[in-house]
Amino acid sequence: MAEASWPADDYNDGEVTEAEYEKLVSPTEASGVAGDVAQNPVVYADGTGRQIKLRSFRSANIRGFHWDSGETETIFAIAANAGAVRYDLIVLRLDRATWHVRLAIVQGTSGNPVPTVTQDTGTTGVYEVAVAVVTVATGTASLASGTVEVVQPHIGHFPLSVRDAAGLENAKHGNGQRVYQSDIDTWWTSDGTDWSADSPYVCTSTTRPAHQAGLIIWETDTSRMYISTGAAWIAQSVYTCTSTTRPAHQAGLIIWETNTSKGYQSTGAAWRLFSDDGGTVALTASPNWDIMTSSTERLNGQVTLRVKAKRTGAGTSAGTQIGIVAAGFRPTVATDLGATVHGTPGIRDMLLSLATSGALLTNFHDAIVTGDIVYGTFGYRAA
Repeated sequence: MAEASWPADDYNDGEVTEAEYEKLVSPTEASGVAGDVAQNPVVYADGTGRQIKLRSFRSANIRGFHWDSGETETIFAIAANAGAVRYDLIVLRLDRATWHVRLAIVQGTSGNPVPTVTQDTGTTGVYEVAVAVVTVATGTASLASGTVEVVQPHIGHFPLSVRDAAGLENAKHGNGQRVYQSDIDTWWTSDGTDWSADSPYVCTSTTRPAHQAGLIIWETDTSRMYISTGAAWIAQSVYTCTSTTRPAHQAGLIIWETNTSKGYQSTGAAWRLFSDDGGTVALTASPNWDIMTSSTERLNGQVTLRVKAKRTGAGTSAGTQIGIVAAGFRPTVATDLGATVHGTPGIRDMLLSLATSGALLTNFHDAIVTGDIVYGTFGYRAA
């Protein structure tokens, strides 16, 4: 196919077909209802029957084709429903068989989700933009105002704007497409598949908006940031507290305790330690022992104890306390530790015991004599 461009006098005698017009306009013209989101919606129900009403003097552009609702209101009947709850989708439809835009009802199936719009590409088929969802209860003879959920996108005042989450769900994706959601004063950007909030919605912990997947909020009273999965809020910032002022559990919430220098994340029911750097402290010697070298280090709940101690007092076979491990470095349960003794007679193994109180003890069945040196490196979980 040779190159072509239009409109031009030397192309088709200067004439442009509807299909060519759609190609020309639609890439740069958003489809939606003209006007601000503060205007009354295109359709509504008022309880006067099983019907919706199309307001007069409303207009829209669909793929570049203009539509007017007319000078008087029009009533559209909604089919009866004998089954489970049904959802009907109200659309503005461009039909390429006639190139007319008309309001249409896409009837749903009882017990099924809301129907999806049809947005055919090319020069045939139809292109639909959703404006409302009607909930049709079993056996209902009339539709109250609350049965019509407005989802229409708006053009004109903003590049594209919607009233709420339902409107965003029905907005057409396009890589880089931006949409303004008026109820939470938030801009969204599409990557072609999903919407991402451009900036956090500012609120308090008691005025959070309804869940919307990808919505980011900032709570001014807690100084916390969260992102919604569509069903739960996941913390995106660290909450600073102490071990006695922890906040209530919330799945994903991260806290940092200033008095313990520990970081935890909530599962929704329990706190899981993920960051803990307790530094290094020395072992405190007990009477009749000389601590030659020692270090006790804690990192993420794991303690490494290194000790080299010399017996300065009389020998004993009854077990003796070598020293005391500092608080914060003590084990969750009493722990046996394998050590080495250098002394009389020669080099030998010895079993030590570390109590939850921090007491480091020699085995009650192994004799210790004056001048014996006990040493080793041990690892265990801290309380």
